[in-house]
Amino acid sequence: PAGEDLYRRYCALCHGRDGEGYAADDAPALAAPEWLRTASDEFIRSAIQEGRPGTAMSAWSRTHGGPLNEAQIEAILTYLRSWQRHPQVDVTSVPVEGDAGRGAAVYQAECAECHGARGEGVDAVQLRNPMLLASATDGFLQYAVLHGRTGTRMPAFRDRLAPDQVDDVVAFIRSLDPQRRPPAHAHPGPDQLAEIPALSEMQLVINAEGRQALLTLREERYVRAAQGKRALDEGRKMILIDARATSDWLSGRIPGAIPMPFYEMDDIVEALPRDGTWIVAYCACPHAASGRVVDSLRQHGFENTAVLDEGIEHWREQGFPMAEGPAQP
Repeated sequence: PAGEDLYRRYCALCHGRDGEGYAADDAPALAAPEWLRTASDEFIRSAIQEGRPGTAMSAWSRTHGGPLNEAQIEAILTYLRSWQRHPQVDVTSVPVEGDAGRGAAVYQAECAECHGARGEGVDAVQLRNPMLLASATDGFLQYAVLHGRTGTRMPAFRDRLAPDQVDDVVAFIRSLDPQRRPPAHAHPGPDQLAEIPALSEMQLVINAEGRQALLTLREERYVRAAQGKRALDEGRKMILIDARATSDWLSGRIPGAIPMPFYEMDDIVEALPRDGTWIVAYCACPHAASGRVVDSLRQHGFENTAVLDEGIEHWREQGFPMAEGPAQP
């Protein structure tokens, strides 16, 4: 029960209540039998602990600034295993010898539509992610291509591609991060964990003496990133809420944003001023976590609320200002 409760609180928003996946962003199906029978405990554990920097998958371990201790992570892992109905397949030592050059053409024809031309992810898993490539064995990737993911758009290619073509695709995927580089926006270490400031120590309102922001919403809910940036540049009064896990707030946020994770909102709601100041929430999904926060705020009577339409990764890609670390600017 503990693992189920933890999963529902922290994971179901993106991975689905029953692990069906793709409830938000490109979160994979954790209940897919092919994934469960090839993902080792260490693979799953490290994914929960360290996340996938550059994606919506947060680092959940307390040692990375997240909310979960080791026992809680193990409880979630045990709960995921309760979905497994097939024996484990050892893919750690499967030999895979492919040619990345040949694999590039096959990948573009068969995989790029969902996973992106360079593995950046379109509406499926980001394959070029350094954390994924560092923890996934060649055999794991090969099995995924061969057998697909039941219940998702990922088909089995064992009858569509020759064995050497599958190995070539694996080689190409591996070449997307040939040096096993550390993530560009790696999550901070445990020395920073205790330095996350308490809400009472934070300045909740940006430009507290400025004029109220004037925001135009799409569908009465979403504000474009460029409009939010312009309001900040004009010195407009605003509250920015980072709806992601605290580990994400530490590793990279919009300057002045306060951490208000989607799974822990009630105490923070009571601290917010009720003077009509615009409150803009953002996440990486880009609407799921921030949308849950905005829904909660509106239920508590906050009318001037909005979701940052394109999310934090778009903000970062545009070269807009970012802050990181424990100190709030």
